[in-house]
Amino acid sequence: MFRVAYWVGCLALAALAGMGQAVACGGSNVLFDDNFATLDPSWGPASEMHYAKDGNLVVVPNPNSYHTLQNQTGLYQNADVCVRIQFAKTEDPTNTYGAIVFWALDYANYYVADIASNGYFRVARWQNERWLYPVQWTQTKVIKQGLGQWNELHLVLKDRQATFSINGTQVVTFKGQPPKGGSLVGLAGASPASSKAELRFADFKITE
Repeated sequence: MFRVAYWVGCLALAALAGMGQAVACGGSNVLFDDNFATLDPSWGPASEMHYAKDGNLVVVPNPNSYHTLQNQTGLYQNADVCVRIQFAKTEDPTNTYGAIVFWALDYANYYVADIASNGYFRVARWQNERWLYPVQWTQTKVIKQGLGQWNELHLVLKDRQATFSINGTQVVTFKGQPPKGGSLVGLAGASPASSKAELRFADFKITE
């Protein structure tokens, strides 16, 4: 009886793990979280490019463009930012990616921690109408590749340093220039040149 109960418990834990549970941010104090049951007004009004559906934030950028959302709930300095991301539709995995937006002053000055569905990540900064790349595209085996896969992103912001983890594995630590007095955080997605991609985000959380 004990062995039966033991294996039943193991199978139950495995099933829960396979369901893709909420990302565990490191901080104990939750500053903001969103399960996207509805679209919170802090993300701005719903549009063809972003809306809430089935517990996900669906982002559908126009071809060859980045769709960036900066949540207006508050300004953050030292914080953990977590989210799950799925690439639901794309014709070009190489040029389809999703990101956590951070150290954002406004839509003219912000950073993104990107992953692409073909197994690459990077860190980019939009400043003075040009892209800078503190961390170039880097291949990693920790990204679950392909459509329909969920990947967990975790970003730790501490003073001028950020640490990016994917699916529980730290992939890079880097320094940057966060705005004084705190910054906005958010989410973003990019579509390839010739078609619209569809990305889904779930279980967004900010802790300290």
